[in-house]
Amino acid sequence: YLSYAHALLIWTLLSVLAGALGILLLQQKLDAQAFSLACALLVLIGLFSYYPSFVNLQFGQLSLLLLPLLVCGWRAARQKKTISAAIYLALASSIKPFIGLFLFYFLIRKEWCGLYAFLLMLLGCALLATLFFGFDSYVDYYHTCQQIKWAASNWNISIYGFLLRLIGGHESN
Repeated sequence: YLSYAHALLIWTLLSVLAGALGILLLQQKLDAQAFSLACALLVLIGLFSYYPSFVNLQFGQLSLLLLPLLVCGWRAARQKKTISAAIYLALASSIKPFIGLFLFYFLIRKEWCGLYAFLLMLLGCALLATLFFGFDSYVDYYHTCQQIKWAASNWNISIYGFLLRLIGGHESN
């Protein structure tokens, strides 16, 4: 609905705001006594002068947008709010499937309510996406993924790439 320039500007601003929120929530939880405006500014300068943060903004990646969800999930887990943690982590996982590894967090810890909440939230997000974008978008995504030739590359950190390298897969041209 927007021009590329406007969409990129909004995406970048949302990424900056989400990154700032995530890092400030993290800092506030880690050291609430030392949390001040000066400390917050130093943490923000550190975050945005960090090269990976710059690269995430430059390439329009999702990491900074995911940061508040992951921090909120971590904070909820530390406060023994298992269902809240599961909801935040499932939301993040619905955006970036690699984060779905947190499913094992609930499984290994035998936190069944958290596991069920995680799975229900993940299913709810998938159904909502299907409602808005249609099932064909999932089919198209599947077919697009079948054309990936670099899955076994050592820079691919996906679960699939890891498992493919583990069983001896090779990068093809």
